[in-house]
Amino acid sequence: MAHDESQTESRTSYITCPLCEATCGLEVVTSGPEVVSIRGNKNDVFSHGYICPKAYALKELHSDPDRVRSPMIRAGKSWREVTWDEAFAEIERRLTPILSEHGRDSVAAYLGNPTVHNLSSQLYNAVLLRALASVNIYTASTVDQMPKQVSCGLMFGHFLSIPIPDVDNTDYLLILGANPLISNGSLLTAPDMRGRLRREQECCPFFSFSVAAEATTIRVDVAVPDGADECLDEFERMATSALATRSERN
Repeated sequence: MAHDESQTESRTSYITCPLCEATCGLEVVTSGPEVVSIRGNKNDVFSHGYICPKAYALKELHSDPDRVRSPMIRAGKSWREVTWDEAFAEIERRLTPILSEHGRDSVAAYLGNPTVHNLSSQLYNAVLLRALASVNIYTASTVDQMPKQVSCGLMFGHFLSIPIPDVDNTDYLLILGANPLISNGSLLTAPDMRGRLRREQECCPFFSFSVAAEATTIRVDVAVPDGADECLDEFERMATSALATRSERN
């Protein structure tokens, strides 16, 4: 039997990590269907080679024997693999009566985090959810960052209008009720927050930070620069204005 060398030939691909908004660049080496290694892409303009444990774990996720690789239908306490046609037929058979008898809000949908970072999911999930017409839509955001999105919606008019601070070039960093080392710069699109903050410390003599050994807390000490009082006054004015606008809407 001839040996198929194409199955053992290594291939290097460059992708964006699908797990959070930090959008770290990954260098993935594969051999046939097997993922050989995952490393940070040193040439990525955002992450510069940084990688967190979640991204490396994609290798184990890909090879996990329990990963669902085809449509499954439950029969009692067991599951069986089926074709896509069989799966859609079963969905139609069971879902249609539920919608007819109990209404569209009797169905709930949950969208996991990686669906937000997948182009086809972004295009077709919206169509599916609009057709489902249920108010019970849940996502990773509803158990994670919804307060942030609600506040941004109230202040800027849309829940996706999340401001992205230029951490690398800031002169003054004010952190309120957040810990960017734990969130890993997710919503900031700023991977390797520890490294970024240390670089700020090197270039800004009035900026310093320290982290507890268990990496659960961050303290930022800033010697107030000239003009900071005016900045804080402006921040207070903006917050007061936002609260007034919210009261008017209600």
